[in-house]
Amino acid sequence: TQISSWFNVLLFWIQLITFSFLLLVWMDHLGWMKKENFKSFIQIFTLFSFFILSKYLIEKIIATTFDVEEKLDHFNLYKISYRAFSALIMFPFTVVMYYNETLNISIFYAIVILITLAHLFTYLKTLKSFQTIIINNLFYFILYLCALEIGPYYFIYYWFINK
Repeated sequence: TQISSWFNVLLFWIQLITFSFLLLVWMDHLGWMKKENFKSFIQIFTLFSFFILSKYLIEKIIATTFDVEEKLDHFNLYKISYRAFSALIMFPFTVVMYYNETLNISIFYAIVILITLAHLFTYLKTLKSFQTIIINNLFYFILYLCALEIGPYYFIYYWFINK
């Protein structure tokens, strides 16, 4: 498939590094970690990589089970492309946030909200591109959306809030 091409794999690694770097800066602002600690970055990178790759493998298992593997591969290619593009755009902002010691918290949250809105926009655009496939496989899409797109993030949120 096209997902395993060297270019997409490279963009995937850039995406993992950028999001891990952003999480490190965010956790430093919350006082949970020090952004200068390389060990913290490695821990975030490992956890984030494990989360994304586990989610991808579960998606592949479900897609193989329901015989929609080709459609899901195409959908994942779009998602990876959009996320990699947004990671390339937000990397300079993350570097500025890393080196700026007097960053106003409202500016930080504004950047995070803009990044979230960009991801939401690209996700909705991807859904619009696959609208006919989604309508034809509505049951599988609802299963996918609840189990693999919303569920993991809800559990991570619950874990952080109750920890």
